[in-house]
Amino acid sequence: MPVPAYRPVDDKLTAPIAEPNPPASNCTYLGVPAVCLIDALLWVEDWRGKLEEANSDRATTKTITTPQP
Repeated sequence: MPVPAYRPVDDKLTAPIAEPNPPASNCTYLGVPAVCLIDALLWVEDWRGKLEEANSDRATTKTITTPQP
């Protein structure tokens, strides 16, 4: 009968990934500070980087926790 075995997972793979800082309000709209379009687009790229980091961690975790034959 198979016995469950647990493998330790590196803390880096389970630690929370920090949210990127919101873009600065360097522009104005109707006299009120606002986020510039380019800053908002760069912020989306920051989030994409965080998603890639999370997916990389998930793939690594899957690899090291897959049962060996």
